[in-house]
Amino acid sequence: MTPDEPRDCRNVSEIRGQIGEKWTMQVVVALRDQPRRFNDIRRNVNGLSPQMLTRTLKTLERDGWSGAQSVRQHSHTSSMR
Repeated sequence: MTPDEPRDCRNVSEIRGQIGEKWTMQVVVALRDQPRRFNDIRRNVNGLSPQMLTRTLKTLERDGWSGAQSVRQHSHTSSMR
């Protein structure tokens, strides 16, 4: 990206960079309809390790994607019971 690029182009580049990660798009698809438990996501995304799912959810949450935050809150609440 260059400073001369229009703002919309920079935003598109950032989004493409984020969903370009191997697991990110699959996790987003798994969460598209409703919040899910951590292990539900793992079962629905073949080959995704717990460590990679955690990393992917943290990245999505850091970048402001609220679906990832709801998974983390739901999992934390469930483990407290």
